[in-house]
Amino acid sequence: MSSSDDDTTAPWVSIAKQPDWQDIEPIEQPVSLSPVVAIKYTTQVKELYSYFRAIRAAKELSSRALWLTQEVSHICAKYTTKLCIAGFESCTRLQLTAVSAI
Repeated sequence: MSSSDDDTTAPWVSIAKQPDWQDIEPIEQPVSLSPVVAIKYTTQVKELYSYFRAIRAAKELSSRALWLTQEVSHICAKYTTKLCIAGFESCTRLQLTAVSAI
């Protein structure tokens, strides 16, 4: 299986192309008719979450389910970290601006 542990790993290989996932039918995210915000997910994220929804629906407990859970968690953590850093940098700029005005 491919891994997205860091940016130096091998390129992403679609789960759909991996033989050990052929028995799983991915479940797409339901489309809302009135979304609060539209989130533009990457192809990789859409695929990971579609397969994650499928293994959860099947109540699968296996090594591949664990691997997929780790991949999904890693992507969530990276996204959240980027948001926090962006917020921190923005806050720091505001503080520096306020201090400079004194």
